[in-house]
Amino acid sequence: MTTIAEQLHKSEYVEIPPEVKIDALKSAGMQRLVSSDFSAQIVTVSMKSAPASVLLDFDARAREELDQYNDIAVYEGGLGSDLVFARLGHRNATSMFATLTLALAAITVLLGVFFKSWKLCVTGLVCNAMPLIIVYGIWAIAGGYNSLGCAVVMGMIMGIIVDDTVHLLYRYRMQENSQTTRVAVSRARQQQVTNMLADTAPALLVSSISLIAGLAVGMFSDFRPIRELAVLSLAVIFVATLTDLLLLPALLGLSRRKSPI
Repeated sequence: MTTIAEQLHKSEYVEIPPEVKIDALKSAGMQRLVSSDFSAQIVTVSMKSAPASVLLDFDARAREELDQYNDIAVYEGGLGSDLVFARLGHRNATSMFATLTLALAAITVLLGVFFKSWKLCVTGLVCNAMPLIIVYGIWAIAGGYNSLGCAVVMGMIMGIIVDDTVHLLYRYRMQENSQTTRVAVSRARQQQVTNMLADTAPALLVSSISLIAGLAVGMFSDFRPIRELAVLSLAVIFVATLTDLLLLPALLGLSRRKSPI
């Protein structure tokens, strides 16, 4: 039998007679290098941990290079676990980003319709998008790269962020509607924000701490996508909690100060 290595490197090769049996291959330690019917040879390439984009680029360049020898070799694509998850992560991240954009737009419209206030609508949009922007920005600066865990976090945590923000805005809106005149609203705006935080902040803190404690367990996983999912999830929840408790009241107070009396 003539192997692929022989045809690509005609100066140095090992010719395996057709009558050689699988047992002989096993005894020679070659059972993982040659297919059972001697029609294909397996080539293993070991790489250091790299971003998904680097792995996909390497796979594309390998395919392009081996396509030049398509008469003697057929490249079926990389089969390593890192490359498989790189493909999944890249595909999921692309779809998740598009879906997240549509979700934020839909949430913004629904908040505007529900609260009948474009100011609360914009405030909710800022507080919902800011945690993701901050966490993923720091993740990219720190050298993190796109993976399956990163893609899953976008859609999974968005519901938690929106839920907390809506609770705060709804409580604020209820107190605002209880005022009889715009003058009273202007004078009591600080009290409204204080009452909003007093009513909802304890529950928000308890739920956030519980979620962070539960997700922190995933940081001890040996499976990298799970570790990344846990780290990014608890980071987004932590930043979202700070955003709701610090930025949201500030934006509400700012919008009221600019309102005419």
